[in-house]
Amino acid sequence: MIKFPVSIYVFRRSQCYLEHRQYEYPGASADARVKLQTHDFFTPQPVKNSASFFLRYVLHDRPTENAKLILKALRLSATPNMKLILLENIVPYAVAGLELNTPGDKVP
Repeated sequence: MIKFPVSIYVFRRSQCYLEHRQYEYPGASADARVKLQTHDFFTPQPVKNSASFFLRYVLHDRPTENAKLILKALRLSATPNMKLILLENIVPYAVAGLELNTPGDKVP
C-alpha cells in the first residue's frame, strides 16, 4: 500500500543532470507521480502551491551570497505553511584554530 498516494514529486535540476538521471533511473520518469523539470536555482519556482521544498546538497558548497539568492528565489514561491527541508553534508575544519575567518563561526 502506498503511504502517500496523492503525493507528486517534482525534481528540478539542470538539463545535463536530468539527462544523466533519466539514463541512470529510466523507470523514474515513467511513474506519473514523478516529474523531471529543467530549472535554475536562482529563479523563482514555477509551482506556487508546494507543500515543501527539499534541497539536497545544494547550499553547503556555494558562496554565502549565492546561497542567499537561492533561498530568496524559494521564498518568492513559498506559502505560509510550506516547509523547507535541507539535507547538507557539514564537515568540520581539518585544522581548528583560535581565529576563524568565516562569518558566523565561533570557537567552541
